[in-house]
Amino acid sequence: MRRISLLVPVMLAHADHVGLTAGRQGRTGIVLAVGFATFMLSTSILRANVPNLVMAGTAETIHGLHFADLPYLLRHAPVLGVLRGWFRSARS
Repeated sequence: MRRISLLVPVMLAHADHVGLTAGRQGRTGIVLAVGFATFMLSTSILRANVPNLVMAGTAETIHGLHFADLPYLLRHAPVLGVLRGWFRSARS
């Protein structure tokens, strides 16, 4: 909910900028897309939420650590993908 509350005003300002006034279907579509996309991003493999991004930026600045998604994907893809698919197929 926090991500949605942060992104909706930004996207409404963008809709105003491109000429999508209140009550138009495009403006409603933008708001719905933000609502659905922020949920999907936060439940996918990428760490896409504000507190984790702040923590990663702080760790990079203070400690010189660099977080990358490819090593994370390579390390966790077998568990997140293969085993999860196997458990789902075994249950059905």
